[in-house]
Amino acid sequence: MATLKHYAVSSMSAVIVIDGRLDTQGCRGIEPILWSIIQEYPGLNIVIDLAEVVFVSSYAIGCL
Repeated sequence: MATLKHYAVSSMSAVIVIDGRLDTQGCRGIEPILWSIIQEYPGLNIVIDLAEVVFVSSYAIGCL
């Protein structure tokens, strides 16, 4: 299972921190939240921090 938090850097940029396992189930759990965060920031200056992720599947690579 994966979880995420996001932090606004400015009105046009954000940092998204993901932790846990990015397998099929983890990706499906965070995907709707991730897309809603991406749509909030019109500048599309978004950094995704994967430092705390312990597993990344090939499905996750395609999802991201």
